[in-house]
Amino acid sequence: MEARIRSFGMCTPERQVLSETDFVLFGASELVMEGLRSDLLDGAVLACDGAGTVVVADPPWSRGSGADVRLVRTTPYPA
Repeated sequence: MEARIRSFGMCTPERQVLSETDFVLFGASELVMEGLRSDLLDGAVLACDGAGTVVVADPPWSRGSGADVRLVRTTPYPA
């Protein structure tokens, strides 16, 4: 968890949410991103640490906000 915090700000207000990097070929966020890229999906509802639930239609947002989510619950930061 500490590596994720240092790497991209997970669970902090500095969380990076844009990404087009495929870390694996079969992950949920990679599948959603590809569905959006290929117009198979119009949008997706995802959990994102620091934001709560987000509705995304842009592939980099879906990948970045859905990446490395290993959370029991998430809530938005007041900022």
